[in-house]
Amino acid sequence: MLKIEIDAAAERARLARNSKRLEGEIAKAQAKLANASFVERAPAAVVEQERERLARFQATLDKLRAQLAQLG
Repeated sequence: MLKIEIDAAAERARLARNSKRLEGEIAKAQAKLANASFVERAPAAVVEQERERLARFQATLDKLRAQLAQLG
């Protein structure tokens, strides 16, 4: 059986960096979707694409947070 050891501190730092980046992307997407002018003027496909991006970012952030919790 293969045993892989990781540097827990480095992994926590990496996950924290990625979480912070995703939180920024989520904030930008939420701001864009909260802008009534954007939602009204943009094509429906663009608005839907932004909603999908927001959902993907949130799902990824949830996974990263779960990984951080596992590391302790």
